[in-house]
Amino acid sequence: MKKFIRILGIIFLINGLISLLYAVLIIGFDIKQLLFFGLFGIMLMFIGNKLYYWNPRLLPKATHYGNIKFQYNNVKITDENGQIPDYDFDKLPPGTNLKLKLDKNSDTEYQIMVYFKNEKIGYIKDNKNVRQKITVYLGYKDNVRAVISARGKARCDIGLYK
Repeated sequence: MKKFIRILGIIFLINGLISLLYAVLIIGFDIKQLLFFGLFGIMLMFIGNKLYYWNPRLLPKATHYGNIKFQYNNVKITDENGQIPDYDFDKLPPGTNLKLKLDKNSDTEYQIMVYFKNEKIGYIKDNKNVRQKITVYLGYKDNVRAVISARGKARCDIGLYK
């Protein structure tokens, strides 16, 4: 699906560019047609750009606890040393649910562990303010959702709901 939408975006980009070139080179001096084809070409290129860089939504906009308040995309998952964890992320498709838990035994403030089912796969690697905000939301019941961002990568999308 994503590949089809990306190809559609390329087609829109090419058609927009052709429309702009047609407006400038062929029409030239007729202002009305120049504006029409020029604006039409710009609109096609804008749509093509949005389609080319489109990513499917992995987190729901709302849960039974409320609407999404904050969303963090492509947050790194690391091991204790800040390296890529020794976990096979290829077997987790995008959108796979993860659990986040506060590590109370850690020396680092606001250290958050990432679990797949009951297996610890790493820690959230992001700045302290993001980890602090996630920690606040972890205190509420079921207000945090985390999913794998892309196949084979140690990254997740995190949604905070209120």
